[in-house]
Amino acid sequence: DQNTWAFPVELRGFESQYNDIYGEGSLHALCLSLAFMKRRLCDLLDQGHIFYIVGDDEALDRAYVESLMI
Repeated sequence: DQNTWAFPVELRGFESQYNDIYGEGSLHALCLSLAFMKRRLCDLLDQGHIFYIVGDDEALDRAYVESLMI
């Protein structure tokens, strides 16, 4: 279908690539992909994993990830 788009998602260096996320159009697929990654990051933070943004000494916390408008 011409209107179906897919985005690959991956936590590079941490987990291998997940299955592509499909949506009806590019914006829908992108939003679903970002929402999936947000949920995945929150799950991993809840399990005790620690993530840093390159160039920043402060670790990501769940409240920050949840505040992202995705």
